Amino acid sequence: MNIPENFKAKTDKNINEHNNELINILSYLKYINNISDNNYNSLVKTFECHDIGKITDEYQNIFTNINTNNTTKRTSIKIRHEILSSCIPDLTIEQFISIILHHKTLDDICNKQIDKFTESEFNEQISIMSNILKIQLLNYSELTNKLGEIYYNDDILKNLNTILNKGILNYCDHCASAGITQLDIGYNTNNINLSSLTSIQSTCKNKNEDIIIISSTGSGKTESSLFWVDNIQNENKSRRIFYLLPYTASINAMYKRLKSLDFSVGMVHSKAQYFLEKEIDNKDTKIEYNMFKKYIKQITVTTINQIIKPFFSCKYYEMMLAMYSNAIFIIDEVHCYDKTYLTCLLNGLKFLKDNFNINICIMSASIPQNIIDYIQETLNISNIIKPTIDENNKNKRHRINMKNGLIENNLEFIIESIIRGDKVLICVNNVLKAQDLYNKLKCYANSIKLIHGKFNTKDREKIEQDLNNIQVLIGTQAIEVSLDINYDVLFTELSPLDSLLQRFGRINRVRIPKDIKNIFIYEYDVEVSKKLYDENILKRTKDILEKIDVLDENKVQEYLNYVYEDLNIKEIIKNDEMSINSLINNMKVGHYNQNINDIDSKYVLPIGLYDEYCKYYYDKDYLKANSLLVSISYRQFKFDKSIKLNNSIKEYIICKYYDSEVGLTRDDVDMVNSADCFIL
Repeated sequence: MNIPENFKAKTDKNINEHNNELINILSYLKYINNISDNNYNSLVKTFECHDIGKITDEYQNIFTNINTNNTTKRTSIKIRHEILSSCIPDLTIEQFISIILHHKTLDDICNKQIDKFTESEFNEQISIMSNILKIQLLNYSELTNKLGEIYYNDDILKNLNTILNKGILNYCDHCASAGITQLDIGYNTNNINLSSLTSIQSTCKNKNEDIIIISSTGSGKTESSLFWVDNIQNENKSRRIFYLLPYTASINAMYKRLKSLDFSVGMVHSKAQYFLEKEIDNKDTKIEYNMFKKYIKQITVTTINQIIKPFFSCKYYEMMLAMYSNAIFIIDEVHCYDKTYLTCLLNGLKFLKDNFNINICIMSASIPQNIIDYIQETLNISNIIKPTIDENNKNKRHRINMKNGLIENNLEFIIESIIRGDKVLICVNNVLKAQDLYNKLKCYANSIKLIHGKFNTKDREKIEQDLNNIQVLIGTQAIEVSLDINYDVLFTELSPLDSLLQRFGRINRVRIPKDIKNIFIYEYDVEVSKKLYDENILKRTKDILEKIDVLDENKVQEYLNYVYEDLNIKEIIKNDEMSINSLINNMKVGHYNQNINDIDSKYVLPIGLYDEYCKYYYDKDYLKANSLLVSISYRQFKFDKSIKLNNSIKEYIICKYYDSEVGLTRDDVDMVNSADCFIL
């Protein structure tokens, strides 16, 4: 396409320069995404045509006004440039759709943008463009007929190659506009220095198929997965890696760990930019986080929500699918997801595996066989990698002690352990009980911390610093996942066996030979626990634990299978599976739904932090303002009458005490009654 050099695409770039920037990013994607030569050439033509509509006087005058006045009024544009750009006569249907929809939805183009100009106005612009480009372009009638042909044509709109190509155009366009000139490549594991390899690690170094790794906490699963990634990389080691973890705390920790090993790594989650503010000196964290969200780094550590967004047709989902093409997925702590999220994840990965050539590694320390079977069947994974019997025999590290009564009624033994100087871990099943134990025990410990889900980001970050040097740590299920801590003794309420095994993993984590540590398990609070766990599963867990002295890790799978033998996973997830597959099957290029909501939690502002929030908010320090918000369950958000919307700051105020040491606590009647003064 011969485009004169004097026509601009950006204030500082002409159209040809901007197109070349897109093609430069595409040259990386050719190998990252394994794009065929034919598709690559088709995309080059798409890129060369996507901004041709900007050669009109309307657009060029905008750039002139920006240069002279540093202001512009984009509302003066009658005919959007992508509509004009799509009028190149020999475009394939994929190229046409990618170009005309690279900013707006199909509904917007057909039902709003077309109505902003007349046929004669459009044909006049097309005539001017034809003279400049020396080719005959589509006129108004030809364009609208072409749009009419695709508007109701699901076969065209659901075509995966069309979706992928439109996503690649969006991705390269966004990267070029952000000034990105290269994508990190060259994955290697040279900095993983281990004195010896476990059997799992040795096996993973030689596996080039999808795998499931089942091994206890602290056994080196992460290194195993990284060795596996190295073995299935492409020739120039450029394939993207998405490392999924269930909680932001574990994502932050994994990001720091991989960064310390000199991997090219970024992270994406709702609080990531705040975390970066604390980690990165002399850098604009907003720019850095935007780089992470564009997957410039080779490894992205992220949440399940980010990965399943495309299947809900969130805005620009095509771009996300494009970056998942030919990628490698590591799903760690898979046992932590509830049935809805697990079903969404597995069926989404199945779709990607069937259509976009991805590889998958699933990891867990504790997962029942019927769920393993479901994962294997859904994702067609035959390779399950476990430690050898001898390795597990060498790693016996936990003695089970079943105790009568509730933990809060039997504190004498815990206090003795604290006074003796043991490093004590206490884990209970709900926040209020954890807070109560903290208040009762803090006077006995040299150092003590409380950790649970009802802290804001600001305080949670402080709590998580240097946990291994705390003598007593009290917490809830937050202790179960990816905290790299090592304690001497555990006092815990009974919970399902897979949950308990995660708690056990925080005791004697470093696996000192022949050093067997004590686990004390107390009866569960029926009224509290029945809201969280299936009572039959709790009873079966108790039955099996009462028969165990020293935990034999070779028998963990046998124990789990007994506890969950009545679990009919296919019946439980049937409706969720139908729903997610219906969403996947109805993805159409240029059709978007709202972004997926976090169905598990909502963010609220404790009333006592209102003044501090407003100070940050009105100073436009939004990261610090948001760091004061606390996550609560959707159920609590729905039924807690103390929660009210503040119309000034557009946040929900919760009328409960908040303390930086104990988190969100009980209701305050006076606060609830006077809360209307905060609803401005």
